[in-house]
Amino acid sequence: MAELFDFNKPPQLPAGWTDALRGAHGPVAVRAHSPSLLNDCLRTAQAGDAQLITLPSHFHDSQVEALVQRHGFALVLAEGEAVPELPTPPAERATGALGLFTSGTSGEPKLAFHRWQRIGAPGRFAGERLPGSRWLMAYSPLSYAGLQVFFAVQAAKGQVLYCDGPTTAPQAIVDADLNVISATPTYWRMLANAWPTDLPTPQLQQATLGGERVDQSTLDLVQRLFSPAKLTHIYASTEVGSAIVVSDGREGFPVHMLERDGRVGLRVRDGQLEVRSPYRMLGYGAADGADDDGDWYRTPDLAEIRDGRVYIVGRSDAVVNVGGAKIPPEEVEAAVNRIPGVRDSRVFLKRSPIIGSLLSAEVALEDGAELAAAELKATLREHLPANWIPQYLVFTSDITLNANGKKSRR
Repeated sequence: MAELFDFNKPPQLPAGWTDALRGAHGPVAVRAHSPSLLNDCLRTAQAGDAQLITLPSHFHDSQVEALVQRHGFALVLAEGEAVPELPTPPAERATGALGLFTSGTSGEPKLAFHRWQRIGAPGRFAGERLPGSRWLMAYSPLSYAGLQVFFAVQAAKGQVLYCDGPTTAPQAIVDADLNVISATPTYWRMLANAWPTDLPTPQLQQATLGGERVDQSTLDLVQRLFSPAKLTHIYASTEVGSAIVVSDGREGFPVHMLERDGRVGLRVRDGQLEVRSPYRMLGYGAADGADDDGDWYRTPDLAEIRDGRVYIVGRSDAVVNVGGAKIPPEEVEAAVNRIPGVRDSRVFLKRSPIIGSLLSAEVALEDGAELAAAELKATLREHLPANWIPQYLVFTSDITLNANGKKSRR
């Protein structure tokens, strides 16, 4: 099912929600399954500079109850439920901010707060460069990346299409005449594989990749299939906001970006990327612990400098230990994905009480492709150390993703 949301229409909220979302009664948490209701909640709270916490729809009831107790939300508004009695306004109004949960790719999600002005700033470019544009919401709407799509389409006074997933998206994209698509590399590969040979591709003004490591094979795939007027990939995170935008069609980013004196600072220390950014979060919720001290935020992303470019090779919290060797799954996946016939892959540890941990991989092939496990391993031996070769392989039609559309690392 597809839903096209128009930012030119005024918010339409259930009875009682508008007053609650203006923030006078304290921090408000929202559970909205409908994209249109979620968008209208965001617009209303933003206009009132209220403190809004967005609860992903996949959070179960007991999880929400625990979060209410942990973080002290004044009120929870849930789609389809009556508005609870509004609490007495606090003596001091809560700081206007948007609270969103991290993806939890490698652990439990944390609640991060951003000022409305900061989190919406990177998307303002769309107001001038892409007025009236029509976007695809390919991220979880409550992820940092999904919210950047929200703010960009709002600035452009455009439209955004929500649909069930990449396998059913092609016809919906064409029917809605979309001209901007921003998605994870995993989503782009799935979309390309699902695109019917007899369906014309849209005239994209912009194609953007982000949310995961971006490799050259995926950049080339998007360029080859969709021929966008502009192709970019972005480095951003819930904690630091948008930090890197690259538009030269190449994996990684130029090393001179580490040396520039701009609003966003970048550096590599001990093999990890550190960022100084005006778009950085205010901090985590009190129950989730303090943010790093100082101007620089040490990201979990591992970085290498090679031939004048900086490459993100994986995440420190996703590295797996096999026989004492520390292996970034993303590096192995990039090698697997370069093999002809492979659409995508996911590398993980398969644990066994008898033989210990085996480096394993799910592999999704392109339609019509044939590839034996022995052939795949033989090809990988030409490019990777022996202990980086997955010992257990399973061929699958779908890669295991988490609720935010990223590859699950747990």
